[in-house]
Amino acid sequence: MPSSRRLEFAARHFGDLQTIRFAPVPAAMVLTLTAHRMPHLSPSVGRGMLLGFLLLVGGFYWWSTAAIRRHYGSVKISGKEAQRMQSHPIIRALYAIMFVGLLWSRFVAHSHFSDLYISSTIFIGMLTTILDSTNLASRRVAWAIGLVVLFTAGLFLIGIEGGAAFFSLAGTVWLSLSVFDFLLLRRTFTEISASPSGGATGALVRFG
Repeated sequence: MPSSRRLEFAARHFGDLQTIRFAPVPAAMVLTLTAHRMPHLSPSVGRGMLLGFLLLVGGFYWWSTAAIRRHYGSVKISGKEAQRMQSHPIIRALYAIMFVGLLWSRFVAHSHFSDLYISSTIFIGMLTTILDSTNLASRRVAWAIGLVVLFTAGLFLIGIEGGAAFFSLAGTVWLSLSVFDFLLLRRTFTEISASPSGGATGALVRFG
């Protein structure tokens, strides 16, 4: 791939390739099945564990953000670029379908629509990455595999252990894609730096 295309990819997706910053969250989701089988904890212990987890998430996010910025610089994305994929006809159609489904669930079926909203949002978000032609083919394939695994195998796990099995699967998919994206980000910048014209762009990338 030409250096200019690698640079464009890194600039366009610099932010969404960094979901590794939230790694403690999917890691905790992976352990949901184990935690579901643990003895009941007292409220004070539960609150202490929750506070510790929130501190861990915040601390890891801050540390990883600073480390990535120190190694790879920063990217400024224009508002137009940030909203580019939201105008994709398939994505717009799916949002319209989701809106109709939420209205039907609320006013016709009179049921809780939080599950429908969460699952639809996750599906659309993952599909947005897959449909984005500016992504590398390897990333689109990896996210397509993750989408298929989550919304096929997940259907068989929803009712197991009170939903804990599904959360473990979702955490595994999320963590796997986060690691894949971060390694892809590192490899892309390594290739940019190794190219003859990459020395000047290795420290800071600005796009939009």
